[in-house]
Amino acid sequence: MDLPGPGSVFMRQNWSFPKPVYIGDTIKATGAIMTFNQRRSIATMEFRVIDQNGQDVLTGEATVMQLQSTAQT
Repeated sequence: MDLPGPGSVFMRQNWSFPKPVYIGDTIKATGAIMTFNQRRSIATMEFRVIDQNGQDVLTGEATVMQLQSTAQT
């Protein structure tokens, strides 16, 4: 399962943008699953985006529900 990904729905999100991103900047986004309710397919995720200097440009968390299977056959 890919979260977030195809079939994912953001149920709640809380973002903070501590610094701006400019044209020409290079950014890297990471996400981590903090909790997962397997029965309901709901995850609480933490997100972080950094710029080329390693400084946070976005931090936050979201509650994400997986509506469909993304299993590969």
